[in-house]
Amino acid sequence: MTASTSAQTLRVFFCGDSKTTYQQELECSSLVSKSFGNTSVFLNSPSPFLSSEDERIAQATTLLARDILELHDLSKRKGAKGDPQRFLVFTYGEGIKVAELTLKKLFQHNIDIHVYSFGGTTTLIPKNLACTVHHYVFQTHLNPQYSILARMHSILLKMDSQKLSYEVAVMQEASEKELENALNRNGEDFFNPELMSRMKKYEGYFKSYWVTFLDESPSESPYGKESCEFFAYARIFQEIVQSEYNPQC
Repeated sequence: MTASTSAQTLRVFFCGDSKTTYQQELECSSLVSKSFGNTSVFLNSPSPFLSSEDERIAQATTLLARDILELHDLSKRKGAKGDPQRFLVFTYGEGIKVAELTLKKLFQHNIDIHVYSFGGTTTLIPKNLACTVHHYVFQTHLNPQYSILARMHSILLKMDSQKLSYEVAVMQEASEKELENALNRNGEDFFNPELMSRMKKYEGYFKSYWVTFLDESPSESPYGKESCEFFAYARIFQEIVQSEYNPQC
């Protein structure tokens, strides 16, 4: 069974992490399936049987790109008799890197792909690689090593808690990072080339990535404490379903 809108067939994929068990992978994909009315979900997670992370990601990328391209080409061969297809990829952990590399492989084919990624990560997918690339993360899942996420979150907190404009919050964040104190009141630091470069970099984060930071505490998994981080985001899925039936792209 596949989900569909009035104009398109939705093909749903799940790409997780090799560190989760096969049972957890099934539970994760089942959660996505139920959100879309028990539609079929393709599993394309990195294999736990390959010792090298690079090998795991390369293999999973090849398989995911192949599966999407084959379904896309099949739809094209059917011509007017076949419904246009949209591909949805739900991912977290290692799967985020797999999704990013897959999008790069398929970019020239102009395929309608929407990616939804979840959790703290060192990999963020640029939103220009697909029609939709939306990342969700709970504040409790942030980690200093996830530098881009941490920086974006800090800027947004400044805007909210200090009632700063976006421009001022970016400037203050850049100044604090470089000088470890508040902005110079005399304005001398504004023309510091390193400061200006850092501000431009931070602004680029918001232009390149679509991230939603969630304030609420993650909900408990119905499958117990040993279940993967992905389950914490279950409440977001209905919002995603609604957006897919009312796409902006």
